[in-house]
Amino acid sequence: MAINTRLNLFICLECQSAQTGAYILTHLTKKHSHLGITSDQRYNLDMLAKQADISKEFPDLSNATTVLEPFAGLAISPSLGCPHCLYSASAKPLSRHMTSCHPALPNGPVLDVWVQQLTKGGGAHGLLRVQEPHSVALETSSDNDLLNQIKNFDWHNHSSDGLPNARLISPWLLRTGWHHYIQGFDPVQLCDIAGVSKNDQEFPGLYDTVLEYFESATDLLDQTDELVLQKINSSDPDKE
Repeated sequence: MAINTRLNLFICLECQSAQTGAYILTHLTKKHSHLGITSDQRYNLDMLAKQADISKEFPDLSNATTVLEPFAGLAISPSLGCPHCLYSASAKPLSRHMTSCHPALPNGPVLDVWVQQLTKGGGAHGLLRVQEPHSVALETSSDNDLLNQIKNFDWHNHSSDGLPNARLISPWLLRTGWHHYIQGFDPVQLCDIAGVSKNDQEFPGLYDTVLEYFESATDLLDQTDELVLQKINSSDPDKE
C-alpha cells in the first residue's frame, strides 16, 4: 500500500487501484483477505487515514479538459478514444457515445489512447485518458519513493502533523512529544548518551537483560485484549 499525495488517496499496489480513507479497510478485508491483516494493523491504518487526512471521497475527474499525466500506482492500459472529446471506452460503448453525443460530427477514426481508472465503477471512477506511460515521470520523486518503500511498510511509522515528511514520523513519537524535548540539542550526542556502554565490564549483563525484557513485553502483545491495545495507542489514554 502507498499514499498518492496528488490524489490524496491510498493506492492498493496489490490490485493497482485507488481507495479512500473511509473504504480502505473494507477493500483490504473483502479483496485481499489472504494478507491476514491483524486487528492492531487495522487500528493503525485507521489512525493513519485520519492523521494523514486521506480523502473520504473520490475526486470527480470526469470533467477533465486535457489528457492527464498518469497517476503513480494505478494500472495503465491501452483503450480507444473519441476523436471529439476525452471519452474513452471499448469499441461498442465508444460507438454509442459518438452517435449520441456527437451526431453531427463524423464517426471516426477513433483514437488509440492510454487510460487509467481510480477503481472499478462508473462516473468519477470511469476511464481517464492519460499520457503515454513513457512520456512523463509518473509522480514526484517523493511519491515514487513511497511506492518503492511499500514492501517494507511499517504501519506504526506513518503520521501527519503538518511537519516535513510527516508520514514517516511515528505516531507514538508525536504523542509522547519527545521531539519537542530535544529541540536545541545534538541528536547524535543524545543517542550516544543513551546508547549501550562500550565497556562490557561497566554494566555486565545489562544489554542482554534489557533485550530479554523488551522481547518478553513484545510477546505479551499477542495476548493483550484489543481494547487495551487501543487504549495504549490512544493519544488521550485517560479519556474514557
